[in-house]
Amino acid sequence: MKPLRALAILIFAQMLPATLVTAAIRPLFAAHHGGDEGAMHAFMAINMLAAALAAPFVGPRLARTGRAGCWLGALALLDAVLLLACAQPWPTSVVLGVRALEGAVHVSVATALCALAATRVKALGRPALMGVIGGAIMAAIALGNLLGGALVGITPAAPFAAGALIATAVAAALALGAGGALAAPPMTAELAPPALAPVTAPRRSLAPVLLGAFVARFTVGCLVVTFALFAHRVHGLSDRAIGGLFAALTVPFALATWPAAQLASRLGRARVLAIGGAGWMLVLFALPAAPTAALPALMMIGGLASAAIFAVTLGYATAPADAQVRARAIARFQTAGALGMVVGPMAAGITAAIAGRGVAGDRAAFVLAGCAMAAWLVASAGWLLRAAASERATAPASRAPSAAASPR
Repeated sequence: MKPLRALAILIFAQMLPATLVTAAIRPLFAAHHGGDEGAMHAFMAINMLAAALAAPFVGPRLARTGRAGCWLGALALLDAVLLLACAQPWPTSVVLGVRALEGAVHVSVATALCALAATRVKALGRPALMGVIGGAIMAAIALGNLLGGALVGITPAAPFAAGALIATAVAAALALGAGGALAAPPMTAELAPPALAPVTAPRRSLAPVLLGAFVARFTVGCLVVTFALFAHRVHGLSDRAIGGLFAALTVPFALATWPAAQLASRLGRARVLAIGGAGWMLVLFALPAAPTAALPALMMIGGLASAAIFAVTLGYATAPADAQVRARAIARFQTAGALGMVVGPMAAGITAAIAGRGVAGDRAAFVLAGCAMAAWLVASAGWLLRAAASERATAPASRAPSAAASPR
């Protein structure tokens, strides 16, 4: 358990810089890039595009190398340098190029750390412990929004500087081996080579899950820049207040991830996933018409629903028994999410431009996000029903059937 806890702390710290900068995007582009809304959406999308291209190849290889700590430490240090560069008053095209490289580096390290954590969980024989890793990621998102919202009041560059400092500390910890957390765990029956047989099974069985991960991140991508602009224009909120609203989304998200994983082990993953998807869809449709006073409550409900989606999809992605298959599944999971974050901001920007810049465009982007989640629920209804039936059927044979089930 001690190496797993160390990995959870590392993942938390490594993810924190990525969320610190969210609150700074609007004021940073207002200060240095003429307030270009298209560039704001591109800033959120382009790092995930590079991440989607790099993470499936780099992350699993970093997780398997015998010198993982050195490579991961070097990349984390590079991430720190790139975060500082993103906040410089350079031409927009240069900043976007730096942002792309930063995304590739950051998500590759995150993928490798998650793969190492999944191997630890399998070695312990307690799949529900992946909820600890999910909770660490969500805690980073929650705290990042809180800190970013506070720091942006000092200067738009402050969240980037804080993120670079944290990334440097992570680099040092990784280079020193993180207290043995990066060492290979003892071999168990679950990790033995005979488990290589079902290599192609996760690819088929995970298709609806990966699509769900894509859609969930797509909706977040639609929301991040759009909600900041919308709350500023319609509700007259400051950047610090907007950061607080994002925290109202992400703090419940973080706190509920572990309970959601436990609930899924009792009720069945498919059932919890469907409930979470439906709840998030309703929040997305409600946000454009909600009064200012209702925004915190809606964001909290959205955080709870999103936690259910994240905990279940991550649980399915880490289910394969073989370490190499699991690493590839996690990489595909990361890639699906990264692609969602690429397409989401782009789609929101295009939709806003078609509907008309300003409030009408913002509202159209919210509707797009809600429709995307609704479409996934409809398209996956058959799979969700079959998965729920499969999990119910295996319930008598196991106390945590959904931890092992990966329905096709």
